[in-house]
Amino acid sequence: MYINGFTPEETKSVFEKLSKGGTVTDPFSQQPFGWYGRIIDAYGVIWMFHA
Repeated sequence: MYINGFTPEETKSVFEKLSKGGTVTDPFSQQPFGWYGRIIDAYGVIWMFHA
């Protein structure tokens, strides 16, 4: 799944909620191309976040 189009603050909030019980593979952080993070949630779904 891919989450995009929100402010970094909104995206980080969703990132933190979905990461509970899961695995953070790439912490949500500032990158040269914007804010990015990646998790595998508690159900095994891979999520990528970009803001």
